[in-house]
Order: sequence, then C-alpha cells, then structure tokens
Amino acid sequence: MSRARNKNLSVLSIFGLLLPLLLLVCPVLPAAATASDDAPAAPAAPEAPAAPAAPAAPAADTANEKIQFTLAEAIELAISNSKTMALQRLAVQEAELNLKTAKVNLNVTYTQKQLEDAEASLQRAIAQAEITEQAQALAACERYISVLKAQHTLTLAQAAVDQAERQLSLVRERLSVGLATETDLYQAESNLRRAQLTQRQAEADLASERIQFNQLLGRNLKAPFELVDDVRNEIPAWDDEKDIEKALANRLDIQILQSNLELAERNLEVADPKYTPLAQIERLKMEAERSRINLEQAKMRVILEVRSAIVNLETARINSELAADAFEQQKKQLQVATLRHDSGLITTAELLDTQVETNRAEIRAMQAVYDVELAIARYLNATGNGYVKYSAKEK
Repeated sequence: MSRARNKNLSVLSIFGLLLPLLLLVCPVLPAAATASDDAPAAPAAPEAPAAPAAPAAPAADTANEKIQFTLAEAIELAISNSKTMALQRLAVQEAELNLKTAKVNLNVTYTQKQLEDAEASLQRAIAQAEITEQAQALAACERYISVLKAQHTLTLAQAAVDQAERQLSLVRERLSVGLATETDLYQAESNLRRAQLTQRQAEADLASERIQFNQLLGRNLKAPFELVDDVRNEIPAWDDEKDIEKALANRLDIQILQSNLELAERNLEVADPKYTPLAQIERLKMEAERSRINLEQAKMRVILEVRSAIVNLETARINSELAADAFEQQKKQLQVATLRHDSGLITTAELLDTQVETNRAEIRAMQAVYDVELAIARYLNATGNGYVKYSAKEK
C-alpha cells in the first residue's frame, strides 16, 4: 500500500516538473499556427515577364476573311452551299441508282414499264434540282441587289449627317453675330437629329441585309465581304403574249408536269384490259386526269406570274423615272432657295427645309433604281430566263 502511494507520488512529481515546460511550449504552437493562417502572405517575388506569345496563324476558314464577290460568284456559292440543293442532288443520285438497277435487272425482276418509270423519275429529279437551282439564283440576285441598295442608302445618309453638322455650325456662327435667330438654330438642330436617325436606320438595314446575304451563301453571319458588280441594266423589252409563250415553253415546273401527264397517259395506254384489273385501269384514268388538272393549274399560275412580273417591271420603271424627275426638280428648287436666302427673301430655316427635302429626294431616286433591278430579276425568272446572262449581255 505504501509502495503504491510512493509510486503515485513519483509520477506526480515527474508531471509537476514537466508541466511548466508544456505551458511554455504549447502556447507557442497555436500562436504560430494562427500567425501562419491569419497573417497576410508575404508578397511573392515578382516573376519575370513572360515572352510575348507568337501571333496565332490566321484561320483557314475563308468565311471570316474579307472576300470580293461578283454577282455570278455569289450565285455560284449560294447554289453550292444550299442545303436544299444538297437534298435535290441526293434525290438525283437516288434516281440514277434506281435507273441503273432497273437496267441491270431488266426482264429479270424489272419490266420494261418499270424501266421507263425509272427513266421518267430521273428526268423529274433532274428538273426539280434545276428548279431549286433557279430559285437559289434568284434569291442570290435579290440579296446582292438589296445589299448594294442598303450600302448606297447609308452613303447618302452619312453625307446628309455631315451636311447637317456643317449647317448647324454655320447657324451657330451666324447666331453669335446676330445674323440668325433662335428658330434657325432649332431648325438646324432638328435637321441634324433627323439626319442622324435616318443614318442609324440605314446602318441597321445594311447590317440586316449583310447577315441575310451571308446566310444565303452559307458563310459566317458576320463575315466581311465586298460586292464588286454595279448592277445597272437596261429594262428588257417585254411582250405579254410572247413572254407567256416563252415561259410555258421554258419553265421547268411546266416541263415536269407535262412529263407527268405523258407518263400517266402512256401507263393508261399500255394497260391491256385483258390482263389488267378494271380497278387498276380506273386508277390509271384518275391519275391521268389528275396530272392533266395539275398541268392546267400550273399553266394558269405561270401566266399570272408573268403578267404580274410585267406589271411590277413597268411600275418600277415609272416610279424610277418619277423619282429621278422629282430629284432634278428638287435640286432646282434648292438652287432658287439658296439665291433667295442670300438675297434675304427667305429665312435660314426655310433654306434648311429645302435642303432636307433635296436629300430625301436623292435617296428615293437612288432606291428606285435598285427597285428596277429587282423587278428585272423577277421578270426574267418568271419568263424562264437568267438575270446573270442578261446582265452579261447588257455589259
């Protein structure tokens, strides 16, 4: 018992000797830890500046490069990148494969009639692909002309802003020396604001036209480009009856329906009542009648399209002439207004109003010229001709 007590006392004595040492050491550890956690880290030594990176090689994607387009090049790219055209090409390839299969297996698993049907299907697929190609060509023409129209509109709008700014500066100078009124200043400021608004609208219209142009050509929507052709052509001489006759002879949609009718009539003709069920013969008769009705409806539609295109062409021509005459008349009025202003017969505000109207007349005259080009393209498409070929002939 006493031995155990002595052992406990010895342990306590040793602990009593170590306790002061622990109290000295333990506070240091948390403090050190706290200092390392809370104290801000010493600023790292500044690193040597990295060598400038080598410039990246220009991307090979030509969609983001500035490209100059002629009208013919724009049409070619619109056709080659068209998803609809890609589907039509696949349809032609499929029809070619079906025809090849029919020829190889003729009199084995294919009859002569099935071979003729395969040949007709191939011709229809080719014609349908050509129709799609013509539609893409017309769309490319319209987008090309629309971009040129928007560019020219913006150029005139910017010139009007520059002119309005100069006029405002002049009015302020005249006001400072007592040669203009507050009304003149208000009018000049108002004209500048209207000109700036017109400019912003022209910028938005041009941006929209450029996006649509790039989209049609299968390019990046914001890819830059420049149009190099100035599409200005003589208005083609038109003849109502001759144009309709030419359209009915040349339009591919009419040719397709005519081919369908001929095939349906041939199928009905070769159907021998001795070997063909009566119900099948009735179906062939209905198919022939359906093809005949479709052809007649298409002819009526083409006739209306040609006449509408002629009317629109004449309307565009008359509007262009009227707009050009109005612009010339407005320029003369501006000359007279300038002389009257210099003679003190009219106010500066009246002169500024005349100038604004002259600028507007110029924009209308320019836009009417491009509207004529759009009408020419649609007229040539309706009659089964090509705008690019006509444009090249005119040049």
